[in-house]
Amino acid sequence: MKRKKDREMKQSAVRLPRNLYERLKEAGGARGMGEEIRRRLEYAFKVTEAASDEITEEIIAEIRDVARDLSQYGPWHADRDAYDVFKATLNALLLNHQPRSEPKPETKAHFQAVYGVKTAEEIGLILAHAAIFSYGRERRGSLTGPTGLTGPATGPIGFTGQGGSPQGPTGLGRGRSGK
Repeated sequence: MKRKKDREMKQSAVRLPRNLYERLKEAGGARGMGEEIRRRLEYAFKVTEAASDEITEEIIAEIRDVARDLSQYGPWHADRDAYDVFKATLNALLLNHQPRSEPKPETKAHFQAVYGVKTAEEIGLILAHAAIFSYGRERRGSLTGPTGLTGPATGPIGFTGQGGSPQGPTGLGRGRSGK
């Protein structure tokens, strides 16, 4: 009798260039190449299905371009000078899109309802930690972040917003998986 997981799966054959085959095999490691292909395909669908807006997509593309340009010296995250340049670039990109309008009271009220009375920096750290741990679990299957912490900063993990809709790890919207 087939296991439930096997019944939910469909087998397929895909022809791959040798170089891509080798890269997928190596990236899969102990998980295996098939699992690596499934993981990457799921991620590709999540990225393309994620709700976003034109400005956010523009900034993401700009960040990728800057990271690629800096990669001629090695990864930006492996060298302190490259990191400092990358960080300054991110700040400049964000400043370029800073709203010129006054803050909306309903946004502040929502943040306070979700996070309590916290500064923008404190909420930003909560969101950053939630993202770090979410991506870390997907990438490494680990519950620890790069800092060695064993959980995200205090925040509304599992928080249910108004109307009982499930929230993502940040408490602001649906999780990365969209579930």
